Amino acid sequence: MFLLAFETSCDDTSIAIFRERDLIAMKTRSQIREHNETKWVVPEVAARLHANNIFGVLEEVLAEAKVTLEEIDVIACTEFPGLMPSLLVGISVAKTLAKTLNKPYIPIDHIEAHMFANFIGRETNEIPFPSICLTVSGGHNELYLWKSIFEREKIGETLDDSAGEAFD
Repeated sequence: MFLLAFETSCDDTSIAIFRERDLIAMKTRSQIREHNETKWVVPEVAARLHANNIFGVLEEVLAEAKVTLEEIDVIACTEFPGLMPSLLVGISVAKTLAKTLNKPYIPIDHIEAHMFANFIGRETNEIPFPSICLTVSGGHNELYLWKSIFEREKIGETLDDSAGEAFD
């Protein structure tokens, strides 16, 4: 089974292809240079850059994976939270492909995705619940009580996003 995943929640256009649980290709087009000119991410500029980049990144990732769109079984895309103009670019492309190719579509929660990154290279039973999880990325600097794999409670967050921006 091949999964095609889109991520356009802020300032990078990323697309990945997985075979079962294995990442077989991923391409990211950074917008850092453009946003350095304005000293921060301007949502409308980010969205325009995603729109300009997304099809080129898609072609690159398909070529690297040696997979065609017709071979894709499932399409996923970050839907929330994030910069709405940026998210809409990825959502529009992903949902259009899913509809056109008659493939299932999976909406992705950006914060859950950060948390689930803890499972990369691990089995599900290797992370004990409950756990404490810190997400540090852009505007999402939050501390969670991770009660079970799909249950979390926010127990703290920063007042600004400087820690995540420095990390990015």
